[in-house]
Amino acid sequence: MNKTLEKGNAFSILTGGYVYENVLPVEPSGDSFETIVPTIVVSNLLVANGYGVFKSLTSDWGIFISEQPDSPDQCITIYDSSGSNLGKGMSGDTLIRPGIQIRIRSKTYPDGIRKIGVINSYLDNISRSPIYSGPSVIGYVQNITRLQDFLPLGRDQVRRFMFSCNYILTIVRT
Repeated sequence: MNKTLEKGNAFSILTGGYVYENVLPVEPSGDSFETIVPTIVVSNLLVANGYGVFKSLTSDWGIFISEQPDSPDQCITIYDSSGSNLGKGMSGDTLIRPGIQIRIRSKTYPDGIRKIGVINSYLDNISRSPIYSGPSVIGYVQNITRLQDFLPLGRDQVRRFMFSCNYILTIVRT
């Protein structure tokens, strides 16, 4: 279920006015401390910039987190992977370096290469992108480092093409 935010809200501007229920970039964990969830942060960035539709089973390029459904044929799935916590920076902000993996599934090999290529280009150029919890900025994606070029994984059981790429995010928590 989607919730509409009031016009002018910073998160509303980023997402076009919608917040996907249970898909905010943070999770509460005790005394108002929130854990930034990198897969959700990247999912929100990709949706907000037109690279896919969150959890769409009917349109091409649905974006999913941690689980790839059988359809649609063309989709993007984001998984958490290993990273590191770098502690405090000189300014006192906490530096976090979580890892993610993005997998692309496509009907054709050229479509998959094009999609992973435009996503890589976009993520390579992220610089100090804000992370919101409601209307508040709780941190920034300082940058996203691609660990290698994309890797073709072959075809799945129904002959769709699969691609993968791994990244490390630098998150500054404010």
